[in-house]
Amino acid sequence: MNLNPDNPLIIKIEKHIEQAIRRYKKNFKSFSTKEEHGSGAVAEWFGLFNDLYLLGPIEDENTRIDFEFNHRLLSPRTEESTIGADLIVTLTINLPDLKVEKGLLIQHKLDSNINSKNKTDVKVDTKLLKKQVKDMLSFSPCSYVMVSSIHGFDMIPAIELNGAEKIKKDVLENYSNTTFSYFITRLFVPCYTGDPKITGEVAEANNLSELLIKIGTRRNIQDSLGLNKPQSPRNPKKKPNK
Repeated sequence: MNLNPDNPLIIKIEKHIEQAIRRYKKNFKSFSTKEEHGSGAVAEWFGLFNDLYLLGPIEDENTRIDFEFNHRLLSPRTEESTIGADLIVTLTINLPDLKVEKGLLIQHKLDSNINSKNKTDVKVDTKLLKKQVKDMLSFSPCSYVMVSSIHGFDMIPAIELNGAEKIKKDVLENYSNTTFSYFITRLFVPCYTGDPKITGEVAEANNLSELLIKIGTRRNIQDSLGLNKPQSPRNPKKKPNK
């Protein structure tokens, strides 16, 4: 599937994401002071996915691409505490001879330094993060931490944080990250990442029990393959000497 940066689908999605990010940046301080703090900010930002629902098919003379984004905000006291994620995002792409369905687990963290002038000043609460990334990875290797700040959104692979001996609060300086727009249009949509076991059915589960049945398939497969064994710890990347 040739979903390069010039593909009409990619261009259209990018425009919607950029519009949503601009709205988010404009209202970031009001989002960040809401009850539920980070979850409130994410809930406000879900307008992005609603925009994506309205995009419809992309087509030219030779082909037509139908796609659909879906999402589910997990309940903090039950679903999030069990799975480790705040959010499940799924994507379905239909081509004439191919159907792709896949998803991601995302744990959201809000910048505690609301007025950060630079991305390197962004700080997040890491108190529960070690457990959260471990829980997410026990269900899917396609798990990420999304950091939101006045600068927008950045995505960090959960597996990288899980491998760190101690997670640093200044995560955007110490770990690999990409902007959300780049992550969606260059990695998620073109099929460089995404778990085929996390589908729309998972996102539409009615309660925790049903959710665990549907998403638990991934955990069972990983257990049988020995993929849930603890990894050797490693330290975060060091800052270069100035």
